[in-house]
Amino acid sequence: MKRGIMKRAILVLIFFITISGCRIRERRIENPNFDFSSMDRFWEIVSILEGDQEPTTEQWDSLFETPGYAVLTKSEFKKEFFIRNFRLTFMPSNAEELEEELRNGRNRFVKHYVRLKNMKEEIKRQQKWLQTTELMKEALNCAQEYLPEKMIKDYPLPPVSFLIFDMDARGYSPIVVDIIFSIDNGEFLPYLLGHESHHFYRNKILVINPDIINTTNECVIWVLNQIQAEGIADQIDKRIIFFNGGPFEQSQWSRRYKSYLEESPEIIKGIDKLLRKMADSTSNYQKIGRQLYELVPMSGHPTGYYMTNAIIDELGRETLIKEVGNPFAFFRLYNQVAKMKGSNKPSFSEKSMRLINKLEKKYVKNRKK
Repeated sequence: MKRGIMKRAILVLIFFITISGCRIRERRIENPNFDFSSMDRFWEIVSILEGDQEPTTEQWDSLFETPGYAVLTKSEFKKEFFIRNFRLTFMPSNAEELEEELRNGRNRFVKHYVRLKNMKEEIKRQQKWLQTTELMKEALNCAQEYLPEKMIKDYPLPPVSFLIFDMDARGYSPIVVDIIFSIDNGEFLPYLLGHESHHFYRNKILVINPDIINTTNECVIWVLNQIQAEGIADQIDKRIIFFNGGPFEQSQWSRRYKSYLEESPEIIKGIDKLLRKMADSTSNYQKIGRQLYELVPMSGHPTGYYMTNAIIDELGRETLIKEVGNPFAFFRLYNQVAKMKGSNKPSFSEKSMRLINKLEKKYVKNRKK
């Protein structure tokens, strides 16, 4: 009898241990879309460099083949950029050159990488925390506020790669987040990641077919798309971190943003002037497009934020969301607001709007299904 009771007790104990183990495993895969392979290869490279040795070509390749570094080196950084700066930062034989680089203060990236030397354990703890937190769930809730209803449920989670590159994040696929940046901004990371996630989902319903954009129009299309994409996504994070006591309110980043925000009416007038020139031109499209690209500051963020606020204030968030994948319609919505009685916002001329509508017909009608 006693033996039977003990046997049942052991079985109950095993049951609860098994359940506890399942719960632990569930926590570990809270964010299955988070990728840390870039960090794994990074630590291997750092270990070799700190021994004053040169990684092999294969070892460097293994770093740049990880999702995070692959998308960065394909889009905006060269592999040589990372190789040079990682060598400079972590190889003891480069100590004098590193000191000179830090002294002249022109390379913010090296300063960022040097900071990592005293944060190794903190970074590894952050990686474990990111694997178990509900961060992605919170970020998607933020993104969903500016997307069509239930859209996030219709698509897989956006891939997110954590690595070391800059105090920033990028809305590529995968989304790229600097892991030190995630430490410094932990409380506001859901908003920042929500911003990047919004880009990921918006791109799923973007009406523009990038495969048919020719070099003549790539700058103007880029500007129109960026202004809408960043203007809406900035509603998720910039209104939190730049205004009303947000953590970056006094930063140089915020001051630049707000300065350009104030200049938005004049920038819009400048955009209209160039679009009119483009509409009248038969041979200078590319040159004028480049001027347009150079006119719009900070990749369209402040100008887009200004225009988005105008649309939300007068037409409501739902109207904005209905056209979230169509930058041409976004400009029509803004112009509708700017032409309202009593509006003090600059509007686009009829000639500019005809050009925008013409571009829409050209680059939307043949898009892939």
